Amino acid sequence: MKKIISKVISKLKNENYELDKNISLLDLMNICFEKFLMVIRGFYHRFLCKKSSSLLFVGKKVKIRCHRKIKFKGVATINDYCYINALSNNGITIGKNFTLGRNSIIECYGVIRNIGEELVIGDNVGISANAFIGVRGKINIGSDTIIGPNFNIHSENHIFNDTKK
Repeated sequence: MKKIISKVISKLKNENYELDKNISLLDLMNICFEKFLMVIRGFYHRFLCKKSSSLLFVGKKVKIRCHRKIKFKGVATINDYCYINALSNNGITIGKNFTLGRNSIIECYGVIRNIGEELVIGDNVGISANAFIGVRGKINIGSDTIIGPNFNIHSENHIFNDTKK
């Protein structure tokens, strides 16, 4: 069973992938069941997203707003309790093999009179738990990037015509 699961994961990630030899069969079955539920939730969200035909894993209590502004280019995992609001001028583009950690937030607007610009995430990007990405301007996260827990980034569109204010 481990070999079959390794092959499936290798196919999804488009690279050689082997499971740790110390994972018990019972633990592996629990992980597979959890991933199965995430895929079921992912079908709903993927259907609503723009031009997304890839496999999407969605955790419990995930909220995604403005699905039509999100494009997934490959397999992605959105873990439990995440919130994504993609309301922005150019939306969110997410590359292949993306993971968003538990309790993370991607918010593309703060006020509706000036929505955010765009978020572009490359391939093979992992963002750990409790991240906050505030997309008021443009944010580009390059490929092959790992971001640790409690990460915050804020791109703002403050225009200062009067520098004395």
